[in-house]
Amino acid sequence: MTSTASFKDKLKQAFSFFQWELKSCAGTLTIYSILTAVFMVIILTLCLAIGITMDNSLASTGVTGSSAPIENFSLPGFMFSMAEDEVQPSGFAMARLAFQYLSFYMVYFMTVIFTIIYTVKVFMYLHNKRQTDMYGSMPVSRITLFFSKSATAFIFSVVPAMVFFGISAFISIIMGQPLMGDNAMIFVRIIMGSLACISAYGLIAVCCGTTINSILMFIAVSVVYPMSALFVRGVMDSFYIGSSSDYLNNSFIMNAFCPLSAYDGNNIIYWLIFTAVCLAASAYLVKNRRAERAQSSFAYYLPCHIVKILVSFLAGMFLGVIFGSLNVFGYGFAGFVFGFILASIPAFIVCHLIFYHGFHKIVRTSVTLGALIAIVIGAMAFVNFDVTGYNKFVPEVDKIESAGFIDGQHCYVDKDKTSLNSIIKDANSDFNDESRLSATVELHKNILKNVDDTSTSKFSQIWVNIFSSSMDFVGNRYEAFSYKMKNGRVITRKFSTIIYDTGFYNSAYMDDDVYYETETDLIEKLIKTKEYQQKYSAFLNADFDELNEMYVSGFHLDYDGYSLYREYSLNDDYENKSEKLSNDRKKILDAYIKDFEADTKDIDEALFYASKDDIWIYREAVDLRGIQQKYSDYVCIIDLGYNNDYNMLFYYGSHEKLVVPKSYTNTIQALKDVGILDSDGKPNEKSPYYDDYDDEYSYDYDDYDMM
Repeated sequence: MTSTASFKDKLKQAFSFFQWELKSCAGTLTIYSILTAVFMVIILTLCLAIGITMDNSLASTGVTGSSAPIENFSLPGFMFSMAEDEVQPSGFAMARLAFQYLSFYMVYFMTVIFTIIYTVKVFMYLHNKRQTDMYGSMPVSRITLFFSKSATAFIFSVVPAMVFFGISAFISIIMGQPLMGDNAMIFVRIIMGSLACISAYGLIAVCCGTTINSILMFIAVSVVYPMSALFVRGVMDSFYIGSSSDYLNNSFIMNAFCPLSAYDGNNIIYWLIFTAVCLAASAYLVKNRRAERAQSSFAYYLPCHIVKILVSFLAGMFLGVIFGSLNVFGYGFAGFVFGFILASIPAFIVCHLIFYHGFHKIVRTSVTLGALIAIVIGAMAFVNFDVTGYNKFVPEVDKIESAGFIDGQHCYVDKDKTSLNSIIKDANSDFNDESRLSATVELHKNILKNVDDTSTSKFSQIWVNIFSSSMDFVGNRYEAFSYKMKNGRVITRKFSTIIYDTGFYNSAYMDDDVYYETETDLIEKLIKTKEYQQKYSAFLNADFDELNEMYVSGFHLDYDGYSLYREYSLNDDYENKSEKLSNDRKKILDAYIKDFEADTKDIDEALFYASKDDIWIYREAVDLRGIQQKYSDYVCIIDLGYNNDYNMLFYYGSHEKLVVPKSYTNTIQALKDVGILDSDGKPNEKSPYYDDYDDEYSYDYDDYDMM
């Protein structure tokens, strides 16, 4: 019978169902409220206790921290953010900030957990024949009932979270800590995640006949799909050498069917569309769902087939890649085929037994498994044997219109404004002279010569690529090529110098000095140009606010007679951050940029970079005597450190070295103005930026005629 109830009547019906569910979930809501309130009190108590202890410790040393609100803060790198403040914050100031963050994230995680619990409870009626018959006898349409249940689960999730967020914000504000912007975004993430999870689980619940099947399918979709996507991405990067899947880092594709990913707050438009599609599909299916399907395995079998295929694929890829990387049967691809079949078939059978509660229809549904095995083996054979010739392809010089080369350790990337892939692609028009085009092609060929492209190596590389794509481990250690062909086609390649033994790093420890020098010469020919520095260097492209370290060095050698001793430090820390320091740093940098822009000499005489092997070491290895001999008018080196990811490995920071010759008169004058050099152009040991050191570092300034 078709429902003829008005919209107003439907709202009344929905409100009645909400009251009903409120009574049903009262116990769960009470547990959520009690746990959240208790945890909030615990967090507040611990934060205040630790803050008071810190203030007492500071007071005992005669130091008084600032109680002003902390405004410039981001959760990653908490200690670094504190160290860069002009005045050290008090223990109480840090305690109230810590309370705000910890309490907000505690409410966030509690809400995520209880949202799933509420959602499971409100859709249990679909899996109980008595409840299905009871609701079916009421003068309300199935669609109205379903949407009423969905809205109830959403309200149960969002409203209590809003209350506790408000309590946390109120406590923070009365203690003097304003609400941080990223904390306010947590509530938006709660809304998006709740919408996606409730709509996705609702669709699964409509298709399933039992609650346990619904829960298992929701877990499978949320876990298995992202892991399967990682394997696909790992295969792409491993078998297509030089390709890059970095564009997938923040793409919805990696988590397209994992509704829990919506809690990250990314790809909001996609998750809104996802929610709408799930609700529309649920409305159509619930309207046509037979009541007697409750408490059976499934009302609609398509989602079951999808989950079985996903689980079988993941199990097969996992064991197949292990066998392939272990060179089972003496050939990686053969090991993969054996491992994939060995794991996917049992996984398929186990999933079938769980969902169908027996072997019913297993033969009929095995067709999908056969298709999966055939497709995967065929696809892996296609990439393993490089049918397209992708891995060996290097453009011919006479077919290239223009090109570009990027050395990852000498390329500034502002991730807030652009992406590395975009920079690489746009580099295709950097130069078009035959000399550099030939050097680019030669370097490209040399990289491919040193890549281990055996089947076993490629399968082994999948694990590295999965890890590196998840943890961003590779960082900036790469060499990238971009070609614009005369037919208009753009070709890009990006080779990780950590993953592949290209010789750029490992050859430094080899006896083949000629090989190493050849590679280095090719790279320097491409990056030691004024055009390259103007487009990719940090000192010309980074915002001044990103500069937080500056050393002026090169007047002495360290105790080992090899490394630079950093005599003058203009860095941010508790005791040494002021407007004057910032202005002095800017004066020196602006003067250097002015000199650099006016410099018409070979760039090799203006810039110097640390050894790539030692880039992560605090004092990069530098042969100062060699520099002094090479640059006849050498004065000193300016070492710049940035808080961006430029030249960054792990968390040591990112540095760029600039050679100052005598011809850079503006820079030398700036060094005199800030007190690093005296009026005669010699190092000034009375400078406030001077780092004292032992006599063993002594150096006779009179023997070093800089001016």
